Amino acid sequence: MLASRDDVPFRRPCLRPGPRGASTTQAAWALGLGGAGQTLGRTLCATLARHTTVTTRTPALVAAGGATTAALALVPGPLTALTLIAVAAGLIRGNLTLLQATAVTDRWGTTHYGRLSALLSAPPPPSPQPSPLS
Repeated sequence: MLASRDDVPFRRPCLRPGPRGASTTQAAWALGLGGAGQTLGRTLCATLARHTTVTTRTPALVAAGGATTAALALVPGPLTALTLIAVAAGLIRGNLTLLQATAVTDRWGTTHYGRLSALLSAPPPPSPQPSPLS
């Protein structure tokens, strides 16, 4: 989920000018179209929610987000293919944004919404294990 949460920083080096042959302008267009994919993903989220359950949607979107992030790292080109993958990654990320926003109500309803949301969004506790440098 972390890779999909911060996918723009991951996409940027995958589309940088250089070994893949993209100019700065081309890479900017690819990233911009990835943002358009996010908007499209948010628009299509309600349709996806109507045709799937939350327990089906969640792992499918997380797996697809990981697959598109890996594809951006592994596919060497051409730029058109990388741009299409960036748009697909954006589309999935747009769905994941709304999936995360509705995770509590879709699974457990609105009762105790505040407590359940706080538990899901709380940072993990620090590890009790000592550092190797201590």
